[in-house]
Amino acid sequence: MARLREEAERVQAALGAAEVQLERLGQARETVTEVLAEPDTATTGQARPR
Repeated sequence: MARLREEAERVQAALGAAEVQLERLGQARETVTEVLAEPDTATTGQARPR
């Protein structure tokens, strides 16, 4: 029984780490999407107002 508990704790820890990574990837995706949506200042000559 103790062995199963240890395995369950290991799986829980791995799941927690995977959830953190997934959240970070989601945030990175949002950032990339925002950056790509901004006009290119090199071609327009103007920066996007913030």
